[in-house]
Amino acid sequence: MTGKQSQKDQAASRGALYRLHRPQTFAEVAGQDAVVGALRQAVASDRAGHAYLFTGPRGTGKTSTARILAKALNCPKRKQGEPCGRCDVCTAIERGSFLDLIEIDAASNRGIDEIRELRGGVAIAPTSGQRKVYLIDEVHMLTKEAWGALLKTLEEPPSFVTFILATTEPGKVPATISSRCQRFDFRPATPQALTDRLAAVAKVEKLAVEPEALEVVARAARGSFRDALSMLDTLAATGGKISAATAREALGIAGGGHLDALEQALTARDLAAALAAVDAAAHAGVAADVFRIALVERLRGRLHALAAGQDGVWQADDLVRALKLLLAAGDWTKDSPLPELPLELVLVEFIGTSDAGAVAPDAPSKPPAVTADPAPVQPSVAPEKPAQKPAAFSGTKPAGPPPKNAQEAKSIPRNAQELWEKLLTATKDRYSLSVCLQKTRPVGLKGSELSLSVQSEFFLQKLDAQATREAVETELKQLAGKDLALKLQLAEPSEDLFEDALKTFEGAEVQQ
Repeated sequence: MTGKQSQKDQAASRGALYRLHRPQTFAEVAGQDAVVGALRQAVASDRAGHAYLFTGPRGTGKTSTARILAKALNCPKRKQGEPCGRCDVCTAIERGSFLDLIEIDAASNRGIDEIRELRGGVAIAPTSGQRKVYLIDEVHMLTKEAWGALLKTLEEPPSFVTFILATTEPGKVPATISSRCQRFDFRPATPQALTDRLAAVAKVEKLAVEPEALEVVARAARGSFRDALSMLDTLAATGGKISAATAREALGIAGGGHLDALEQALTARDLAAALAAVDAAAHAGVAADVFRIALVERLRGRLHALAAGQDGVWQADDLVRALKLLLAAGDWTKDSPLPELPLELVLVEFIGTSDAGAVAPDAPSKPPAVTADPAPVQPSVAPEKPAQKPAAFSGTKPAGPPPKNAQEAKSIPRNAQELWEKLLTATKDRYSLSVCLQKTRPVGLKGSELSLSVQSEFFLQKLDAQATREAVETELKQLAGKDLALKLQLAEPSEDLFEDALKTFEGAEVQQ
C-alpha cells in the first residue's frame, strides 16, 4: 500500500474533522471570547439563566457552546465555571448519551405536536444531572402554533430546566420569545482565527499542509470553523503535501492567475480578454459566483491601497463602479439561467460603457430597464390590472373560455412590437434576462413564432442558450396566451437598437 493510499484510508476511517475536533470546554472555543466569558462567569457565580438565545452564522460554534454550557451546568467537578471534561457527565455529553441533554432539530421537528411533547417532559426532574437542558437548533423554523406552545413553557419553566435556542436567523424569532431569553451573538471567525485553528488541527492529524494553503482555506470558509475543517478534510483525502495550488483546485477556488488575467482585461478595457478569463476559470472548475466574490475581494484590496495612495492602476471612480456592479450581480445570480451570465454582463456593462461614461457610478443598483413608468404607454397595451394573466393556450386553440370582455381581449398583444414591449416589462426585475432582451428589437410575429433582432454575437449566443431560450418562451406563453417559438437573428451593423428602444418608450430614459 502506498503512503498516499494509506493517508486516504486513514482520512476515511477517522471520521469528519469538524466532529473530531469540536471544542469540549469554554477555553477551547475560538473567536467568541465575549460569549464564553459571560457564560463561564454566569455558571461560576451560580447565576445561569433559564433560557438563552444563541444567534450567528453557521459554523461559528453555537451548538458546541450550548453543549459545553450543558456540561458546565451539570459537571460536579467544575472549576470557575469550566467543566472538568473527565467526569461521567462530561464524557456522556461528549458521546451524546446524557439523558438530561435533549437536542431537538426544529428544521425537522417544527410542529406543535413536538413542542407539546417537549412541554410534557419539562416537568420531569433530571435523571442523572443537576439541570435538564433543552437545546433547540434552527429554532426559527418552528411554526406559529409551535411558537405559542413554546412561549407558555418559557414563561414559567421549572427551576431545574434551561432552554438554549440556536438560530442563524434571529429576525424570524418572535419578540415574545427573544425577550424571555438572554441573547448571545456569535461572530464570524476572522481569517487569522481560522488559520490558527486549521494549523492546530493539521498538526494533530499530522497533515502536511503549506501555510499558504491554510490561508486559502481560511478565506474560502468565510468565518465558519465547520466549513474550514470540512474543506481541510477534503484536502486531506487527496493525499500527499497540500499546496495552495492543490487547495484551490480541489475546492474550486479562483487562483491568482485567473484573477490577474481578469483584472488586467478590466483595466485595459479588453472585453474579449475579460470574457476569456471567465471562461478559463469556468473550465478550471471555478464556480462563476465564487470567481465573482474573489474578484470583489481583490478589488476591495485595491480600494484600500488606493485610499492609502499605494495603487496607481485603478482610477477611484472606475474602481467604485466595478465594485458596485459586481456586488449587484450577486442578487441576479439566482435568476440567471446560466451561472456565468451575471458576471459576463457586468464585464460587458463596465468595459462597454467605461469610455463613453454612459453609466453613472450608482447605476448598477438597478437593472438596466426603463427608469420611467415601465408599463407601455399605449392604452391598448397596458391593461388596467397588469398582474392578471390571460388563460394558457395550447397551439392555436384556447385552453379555457374566450375573453369575457373587450378589456381582457386587449391585454393579449396584437403584434410583435406590443409583445416585445410586454416582454421587456415582465422581465425587468430579472437582470440577466433583462439585459439580453434590451439588446434586441422585434422583427415580426408570424403564426407561432416571434422573431427578434439581436445587437451582437455575444447576446445572440446568450439568448440562444437552451435555458435562456426556455425562460423567454415560457414568458411569451404567459403574455401571448399560446405557445410561441423564439427566432433570433443577428442585427445588421446599421441597426441602432438603443435608438429603437428610446422610440419604443417615447423618450423614457433607458439604461444601456
